[in-house]
Amino acid sequence: MPGHKRKTLGFVDPYKIDITEIGGFDNLAHPVDVIKNINDRIANLYGVKNARLLVNGSTSGNLTMIRSACPRGSRLLVARNCHKSVIHGAVLNALSTDFIMPKVNKYGYQCQIDPEIVYKHMNEAYKCGQKYSAFIMTSPTYEGICSDIGKIARICHKFGASLLVDCAHGAHFGISSKVFKENPALLGADCVTVSLHKTLPFFTQTAALLVPDGSRLDINEIEENIRIFQSSSPSYILMAGADKGLSYMERKGEKGLIELDKNLKQFRLWTLDLKNLKIATEPNMDLSKIVICSRKPGFHGNNILNILREKYHLELEMAAGDYALAMTSLMDTKEDLKRLSQALHSLDNDIDKYDDVREEFFSGKFLNEMPVKVMEMYEALECEKEMVHLDEANGRVSAGEICLYPPGIPDILAGERFNIETIDFLKENISRGLEVEGVSEGMVRVIK
Repeated sequence: MPGHKRKTLGFVDPYKIDITEIGGFDNLAHPVDVIKNINDRIANLYGVKNARLLVNGSTSGNLTMIRSACPRGSRLLVARNCHKSVIHGAVLNALSTDFIMPKVNKYGYQCQIDPEIVYKHMNEAYKCGQKYSAFIMTSPTYEGICSDIGKIARICHKFGASLLVDCAHGAHFGISSKVFKENPALLGADCVTVSLHKTLPFFTQTAALLVPDGSRLDINEIEENIRIFQSSSPSYILMAGADKGLSYMERKGEKGLIELDKNLKQFRLWTLDLKNLKIATEPNMDLSKIVICSRKPGFHGNNILNILREKYHLELEMAAGDYALAMTSLMDTKEDLKRLSQALHSLDNDIDKYDDVREEFFSGKFLNEMPVKVMEMYEALECEKEMVHLDEANGRVSAGEICLYPPGIPDILAGERFNIETIDFLKENISRGLEVEGVSEGMVRVIK
């Protein structure tokens, strides 16, 4: 990221357009003119009834969706691989939460949400008179895994719940009918967030909220909540960038996505002969995400990321488990992908020369087993807290979330109890040089 890949669209001097709500430039909190035109163009680009530009990223979109769909104190069903902003939305609205854990494959990334598990949770809650207001999930995932949105939407609606989809990594979905996936907004979801900046030529922090025709959510409620979660001083530089990005997508978007799809398929042919590395190909996967897996025991994702950065000057998006992730956009050329292919082949041939490897670690055990919830997250955050060393946290109740960043998916949440597996998982990732938010100099916050 970002999806513009640092290639200019001919943007003007930002100092000349860093303005505020002066005459003729509309108001993001109450758009009636040029910003309303941007909203209408985003809606047209995705084929939805309503769209709203966001300048606080998909985070503000996720917070808005949750507050709009879930009355305070109600129940929310959450896919465990959701972004931390979803957790924050549940806390802010004092929601009771239950989680669905997607399965983890042998390389360490999470796969699809099983619609039957969604049905099971919805049905059990309904029979107990504790129906969910909504189910919120991520599709595609950071690694490009897409779930069956249509089937899950039908299940949610059967039980009177809204389906909210964090499609931050699928901003390129639904723009072309010829390539890539359909956007969840047209598959039955009630509200969808897309991060325009992740896979399209938009500035970082620009996103959009998509509301399809027939949504269970009230657009007036959505607009009120956007005003709550967005800055009251929105950046006109970001909004002008969104205008520029939209113009590019309207003129060249479909052609660019078709070309990207063609180049990605060629890249996968180029890399079929890799021996120690492998480019993941899953059912229902977004091919614009290049997941580079290690077949060599002890050679982890962070090894891949660091070597490609230091030796080949290629910056990947993230590393975790036994894989690393490269993100592409329509701004990447065939030559860019060829360069990545050549670097991977060189690394693949030289992999035995690198001795900075460890015994094989990743089994996916912890990620398949959620920690035990002792209390709701919002309750835990109101308790008295203290700091303890991670080694001494076994059996203690976490007073905050801990997650690898990126991607920002929590490994333990406020109100959940630490266990040995959780602690070992976090320590191993710290020792591999990965950034673990919520652990500071080996210390974590727990309930006193």
